[in-house]
Amino acid sequence: MGTIGCVAGNPPQVSVVIPTYNRSNLLSRALRSATRQEIDTVEFIVVDDGSTDSTCDVVNAAIEIDPRIRYIYQDNQGPAVARNSGMVVSVGKYVTFLDSDDEYLPTHLSLRTEFMDMRSDIQMIHGGLEVVNGSSLVPDFYRPGEMIDLRECAVGATFFFRRSMIDLVGLFEHREYGEDTEYFARAQKLAKVERVHWPTYRYFRNTSNSIVSAEIQRNADNDIRMVELGGIEPPSISR
Repeated sequence: MGTIGCVAGNPPQVSVVIPTYNRSNLLSRALRSATRQEIDTVEFIVVDDGSTDSTCDVVNAAIEIDPRIRYIYQDNQGPAVARNSGMVVSVGKYVTFLDSDDEYLPTHLSLRTEFMDMRSDIQMIHGGLEVVNGSSLVPDFYRPGEMIDLRECAVGATFFFRRSMIDLVGLFEHREYGEDTEYFARAQKLAKVERVHWPTYRYFRNTSNSIVSAEIQRNADNDIRMVELGGIEPPSISR
């Protein structure tokens, strides 16, 4: 698969939103993996959610090397708002995410872009997770006491969708828990969503207080109560 060149003046094919909070020691790894993709018609939007470490210095150093990187600083408001801040300023044909403690394999964006270009009937894809440095089993969102493979879950960091989804589905809801789950359920009701199986998103389980780990734990503790109260219906995960 060859590198797709960027034509001057054309908008990027993909906008990668990278929310981060006090991850300066890991952010460089994420940015290196993002900027070394086979496709280079990409913008990278780092949304600093109020970090108090050297995140700003890390990003500014990266911008010196790769001007496709953009930096947004905001007061700490949580991962959903950070993702939304990146989404609303993005200009790519497609929008996706990368948590700052994770990384992409080199074909991550090109595989998804080529698939979506060929399948105009699909508005959003998800999946393709490789779990690194830990078990892939997590507490099941909707079956208390049971475990589920993280690779079978709807993980927000792997969402990859057309820009039209922003108008159709909207933004992530700022919630105490269940932000990915709620967005995925809403997307399934309004658009055609499919799972892909290329394991090119590397999710690190050994990162304390990671965005995905925190989201999974909040869901495991609380989402079942929302189901019982009629707040969130369990989504039908595309296989």
